[in-house]
Amino acid sequence: MEIICAGFPKTATKSCSAALRELDYNVADMRENFLHLMPIYEKYLKQEASIEDVLESYKSINCSVNQDWPGNMLWEELFNASPNAKVILTVRKNDAEWFDSLVKFMIAERSACGAFPRYFLSMKFLDWGFLGKIFAISDWIAREKMQLYLPNVFYWERSWTWQASIENIKKNEAFLRQAYRKHISHVKSVVPAHRLLIWDVSTGWQPLCDFLNVKVPSSSFPKLNKTGDGFLMSEMGDVFQLAMPEFGRKKKMFYSSIFVASLAALYLITRKIALH
Repeated sequence: MEIICAGFPKTATKSCSAALRELDYNVADMRENFLHLMPIYEKYLKQEASIEDVLESYKSINCSVNQDWPGNMLWEELFNASPNAKVILTVRKNDAEWFDSLVKFMIAERSACGAFPRYFLSMKFLDWGFLGKIFAISDWIAREKMQLYLPNVFYWERSWTWQASIENIKKNEAFLRQAYRKHISHVKSVVPAHRLLIWDVSTGWQPLCDFLNVKVPSSSFPKLNKTGDGFLMSEMGDVFQLAMPEFGRKKKMFYSSIFVASLAALYLITRKIALH
C-alpha cells in the first residue's frame, strides 16, 4: 500500500478519496470494497487469510490506497504490513463537530428507509440475506467486528423505527466521542510523525500535497458526501443494482409466503367457526 487511510466515518473520507484520485492515486473506497474486497476481509476476520492476502487483493484491483470500512478500522494491520506506506488520518475540528455530523448523516440515511414497518422490514431483509452474499458478508463484518469500534453506527441495530435507532446512537454520545478522541491519540502513538498526516480537509489541498510532495492542482478542492446530497446512492448505485434481482425474488417469495399463510389461517378459523 502507498497510503493507508485511517479516518473515522464522517471525517470527509469521500472528499479525501476524490482528492487522492485527482492526484492519480487509485483508491479502493466503499464501492470497490463491496465489489471486490468484502470476501477477503471476511476470511481475514475469520482467521482464514493473512493480512498479506488482503494486501494482494488490493493489488489485484490495482489499488494502493484504502478508504472506508472495514479497511479504515483495520488500518493498523494494513500499516504494520506496509513498511513504506504513509498514513492519512482525516479529522474534524473537534469531537463535538464530528458527532454532530455523524448524527445528521445517520438521520438522512436511515430515514430514507421509511417509517414503520418499512424501516423494520428493511433491516430484517438485510438480516435474512435478501440483498445477496456480499451484503450478507458486509452485515456480518459490521455486526461482529466493526460494532466493537463504533456500536450502533456501522451496524444498523434492529430497532422498530429509524427514530429509535438514532436515539440509540445519541445515548452513546459520550462513548462515541471518546472513541473518536482515543482513535486519534492511538494513530499518533503508532505512526511516526514523518509518515502521518492528520488532516481536516477544510484546509484544502496544501497540507495533502505537501505531505505527498506533489504540486497543488489548479482545480477546486472536491467536497463530497455532504449530509443529504445523495452521494451514497451515486457511488453505490451499480452495487445495489447487482443485488436487486435477488432481492426482488426473495421479497416476492416472502410476501407470497405471508399471503399463503394468511389464507391458511383464515381457512382454519372459518372452518372452526363453521364446526361450532
